[in-house]
Amino acid sequence: MNCLVVMQMSRKESFAKVKEVIKENIKDYDCGLFFTRNIAGDSMETIYEDDYFCVDGCYSWCYYEVFGLTPNEQKMLTNYYNELIDNAEIKRHLKDG
Repeated sequence: MNCLVVMQMSRKESFAKVKEVIKENIKDYDCGLFFTRNIAGDSMETIYEDDYFCVDGCYSWCYYEVFGLTPNEQKMLTNYYNELIDNAEIKRHLKDG
């Protein structure tokens, strides 16, 4: 008898996956990172979702919305996102300069 066992990710593993998704899609969503739902009616697409977190992206305005984070996780993700953006800006400057 074959049995498929699916292991649930820990919150730490799930947060690492959120960071990976942010990094993989940074070129399409480089205009911001928010932790509340937009009220402007922007069209959103869910990029990643699990038991802990949901990452939505607004392709037309190039930003992320991330839900389910603690205040500490929000701070860590904001710092991570800003590092990615800073590195992308440096690479663009070097390429153009």
